[in-house]
Amino acid sequence: MAWTFTVLGGGQEIGANSYLLSLSGVPLLLDAGLHPKKFGLESLPDYDWIERELEAIFITHAHLDHVGSLPVINHRHPQAPIFATLPTKDIALRMLHNTVTDASQYGHGDEHLPGRERDGRVSLFRP
Repeated sequence: MAWTFTVLGGGQEIGANSYLLSLSGVPLLLDAGLHPKKFGLESLPDYDWIERELEAIFITHAHLDHVGSLPVINHRHPQAPIFATLPTKDIALRMLHNTVTDASQYGHGDEHLPGRERDGRVSLFRP
């Protein structure tokens, strides 16, 4: 089986952790984090390395450096199911809701926050 492993972010530091694993040409994303000390596009992993539609997204745990850009990658690849343990899902949704709320309060507007519903919820994981 041919495989590649590409570090999209977080390889040499804490923050923006995201890794593209390709197994026999099937692209899988491992984590989708934000860098805690950077803002805007600089805080994101380098998602431009993803050349094909993702088959799936796997989240290891709910720290923001592993889930913070999940709304962005979900917006870019809405067909990709997101896999995580139930505790990770519950904590991630709460963390992302708080992040969206904070960003809105600081004038970053909802247009930059894919995954935000009209009622304020963050919806990413499918039932």
